[in-house]
Amino acid sequence: MSCSLSINNTGKATAAALAVAAVLSAAGCGQKPKGQADGGNRPPEISLVRIQQDQPAVDGQLTLEVKSSDPDGDLVFYRVEWAVNGKAAQTGQSQQFSTRGLSPGDLVAARVQASDGSSLSGWASSGTAVLWPKLAGIDGLSLEPSPLTAGLTSVSAIPRLSAAGKPDQMSFVFRWTVDGRASRDSGGTMSTEPLRKGQTVAVEAIPVMGDTRGRPFRMTAKVVGPAPVISGVESLERDSLWDNYRILASDPGSEPLTYSLVSAPPGSRIDQAQGTFAIPRGESGGEVVLRVSNRSGSWAERRLETAP
Repeated sequence: MSCSLSINNTGKATAAALAVAAVLSAAGCGQKPKGQADGGNRPPEISLVRIQQDQPAVDGQLTLEVKSSDPDGDLVFYRVEWAVNGKAAQTGQSQQFSTRGLSPGDLVAARVQASDGSSLSGWASSGTAVLWPKLAGIDGLSLEPSPLTAGLTSVSAIPRLSAAGKPDQMSFVFRWTVDGRASRDSGGTMSTEPLRKGQTVAVEAIPVMGDTRGRPFRMTAKVVGPAPVISGVESLERDSLWDNYRILASDPGSEPLTYSLVSAPPGSRIDQAQGTFAIPRGESGGEVVLRVSNRSGSWAERRLETAP
């Protein structure tokens, strides 16, 4: 029996990437799925195999997403084979793979075969993941102000560092886009024409420590309408049980408003449509944080101290 591997390379691919595809295909070469000839049972079918992490790093973990179906409604099990740089690395049922001990630039891929206990599907392969260096102490990225509202002319990206982070030894390279169009800014703040509602702002932050560039962090955010304006808080008539108040707010776009209590004394309540809220007598005298949101997703907050 002969077996051949056909790879349709429509773009540029490295030899290592082709080797990954080769080892995953060759391992099952010559094995035919069992089908209706074995008692009429139909084999399961795999519709999706992909590595969930878009930018995986070394000393981390990859998770494989697999979707399948069985024409007979049978319970489906998976055989998973992982390969690193074209060489088999792990075989079994696990859809997770540790990248501990691997090197930046290593290529990881997986292939899956489904079984219903009687019949086997064909093999289905994931794409190839390229591992990035991992710089300790980086937790993620946030945008300020938040939310992004129409009319803003500058947006800042704030890297979040964990306790292990070393800000004095680390710098970042930033890449900004607005609706896919690249900005000239490469620092932590992007200056732009006034943002419009519905636009998408994206930023990629690449951590740099010495000569090492780490895994990029990406974040996107939709621009929403102008935020509501809180002009004040009105004290209403007290009763024997409650201290009553009303939030005074308006929306530049005349959108309906929703009112909420971010923090308040225990037992406090608010009418989300009318903006009136009440604090139990005896609980006043602490800080209250109010939030007013519009339908576009913009919001404003106000902190106040209630009188005892």
